[in-house]
Amino acid sequence: MPVRKRPIKTKVRFPGSMSSSRTNSPINSSPHSPITRTPKLVEISSSDSQTSQGSRRNTTASSTKSDSEPTYLPPGPTDPHMFDDGYTDTFYPSTIPDLFRHPPLVQDLLRTHTSIEQDKVVHSCLQLLADPLNPLPDLKREQHIDFLNWALGIDKDGEQLPKGFTKMDASRPWLIYWCLAGLYALGEDLTQYRPRLVSTLRTIQNPDGGFGGGNGQLSHLAPTYAAVMSLVMVGGRDALEVVNRKTMWRFITSMKKPHGGFSMCEGGEEDVRGVYCALSVIALLQLPLDMPGGQIGGLVEGTAEYIGRCQTYEGGLAGAPGGLEAHGGYIFCGLASLSILGSPWDKFHKHIDLPLLISWITARQYAPEGGFSGRTNKLVDGCYSSWVGGTFALLEGALNGPVDIGPEENREPQSRKVSSIWSREGLSRYILCCCQEDHGGLRDKPGKPADFYHSCYVLLGLSSAQNYYFPHTDNAVTGSLESPPLKSPFLWTYSSHIPTKDEARFEYVPGTYNEDDNAFFQDTQRGMKWYEELRNLPPTNEAVEGFRAGNRVAPLHPIFNIPFEKVRESWEYYEGRPL
Repeated sequence: MPVRKRPIKTKVRFPGSMSSSRTNSPINSSPHSPITRTPKLVEISSSDSQTSQGSRRNTTASSTKSDSEPTYLPPGPTDPHMFDDGYTDTFYPSTIPDLFRHPPLVQDLLRTHTSIEQDKVVHSCLQLLADPLNPLPDLKREQHIDFLNWALGIDKDGEQLPKGFTKMDASRPWLIYWCLAGLYALGEDLTQYRPRLVSTLRTIQNPDGGFGGGNGQLSHLAPTYAAVMSLVMVGGRDALEVVNRKTMWRFITSMKKPHGGFSMCEGGEEDVRGVYCALSVIALLQLPLDMPGGQIGGLVEGTAEYIGRCQTYEGGLAGAPGGLEAHGGYIFCGLASLSILGSPWDKFHKHIDLPLLISWITARQYAPEGGFSGRTNKLVDGCYSSWVGGTFALLEGALNGPVDIGPEENREPQSRKVSSIWSREGLSRYILCCCQEDHGGLRDKPGKPADFYHSCYVLLGLSSAQNYYFPHTDNAVTGSLESPPLKSPFLWTYSSHIPTKDEARFEYVPGTYNEDDNAFFQDTQRGMKWYEELRNLPPTNEAVEGFRAGNRVAPLHPIFNIPFEKVRESWEYYEGRPL
């Protein structure tokens, strides 16, 4: 059969035609709806948050197939960016949706450095996404566990981190958090790490409150967040008693600014990261909301308004008010903070232009890659699987409102809920096909080395794609526990099945369910509902009927990014305790 050029065919939208008055951004009402992307040029950029650590054993993108490198043809008037890849009509299996097999149709005729770099990324991703011999790779669970344990000094081969990691000394709590969160997502029992974690973090807590990045270092809200989340993740009395709540409260109140924001450290920058780190610690440790001078509720006064002022003309959130650039990391920090302060249904509609924000955030998901960029005109990056992908749970909570999971007669029909407004399938394919390093660890994109930061947030993004997170009503809270000072983040739960507008159908996420079990998605006689599957997650490492063994990752709380059961444990432990 003669070789033909593959035509470029995919659906795109033109975000320039949208306005803030529009009530709905492009919403994927079908699991196979096209992913939206901006037609603007894409600048070459490394991740803003990418750490400098490299992958061990093999720092190359070992999954990229050099043998089938296509020939790039110069742009022409009708086919500006055509690839001649030698594929035939029968080369693509039907299991790969057309959206993830072809370059985008509409591209800029002007060749620039940025458009060339974007084409390179598209090509490198297509080599993996459209691989007919391995259309959807399995999650390399054991290799990733080994990679993360290596960072914690528990390598099965006795291999230690290289000396170059000494420059990460100020990020020790973050290295711990990244690895623990990733290991939990992969199904590991975190209690085994408790003794070493307690002895490590106890020494970097300062007498005047908060945690530094390492021994003898200034207290800072970022490592404080990472340290507290790590202690809560391993759980148990020994870990939860490490934090001096009284000095922690004093430290956080000293970071509060009159106009609502928080500084990261004494004399440090003030941005929405500080707000998120501070509020997360306040909520989990159940710290008082009053200021030392007796100002009732002063610790969170003006904070929601501060976050609202961070929204830019594009629709996303910047790090601080003042016309800065919208960023995927900041949008998560801002919306998660609002979700701590109150219900997303209330806080988002009150302080955020939601139609404008939805327009910006849905444009961050690209096709054919399926992953997310962090800013306008930037390349996809695996870490935004969590920073951007994880934000959709909060947005859907704002659009749907709280869910009553009590008696069935009180429940709203599934069809009244907003279906996913992003492509879970696209993100899952990007992660499983493009972000896995063969020797363990996850990465930014093909051609980049794996590191611990990306391993954590790529896995959290996969969890966001596989699970449906939502807030529920107050009457669903069980037990006799008193309400914590900030109650809203404790009213979230999850389902391992993702609802659609069709009462009898769940959303398809590749690699999560048994793709041959069509009855699982369509059999109306089974009467299965997503809300009846709460906390019914199958064992991570076992083959369970209806699920594809090995590709499931555990759900984590969409606001705190730690296990749900550990959020509950912290609530019970700190309930009613004085400082």
